[in-house]
Amino acid sequence: MRLDLALVAVADAAPDNWSFLSKLDPEAEAVDFRRACEHLGAVAAHARDPDAWFRRWRDELKVRRGGVDRVIRSIRHLRNSRAPAAPIWSAS
Repeated sequence: MRLDLALVAVADAAPDNWSFLSKLDPEAEAVDFRRACEHLGAVAAHARDPDAWFRRWRDELKVRRGGVDRVIRSIRHLRNSRAPAAPIWSAS
């Protein structure tokens, strides 16, 4: 057994995958890029210019170091700028 290796769970959004992987107690979790883009597209539908918003943040997610954190901040900003009657994302 190598103690210097980290267990990272990588899967798509299928609930069964995450139920199984959570039992392994991974140090980190990752969703594949295509699936992440599907979710990003759903959020982009709530932006003023959905296509431009999606392209910007898809590229940020794919290319830039720390892009995940910036994408999450942008989604939170978009969520907080919406009227309370129109939620787009409920996770904190």
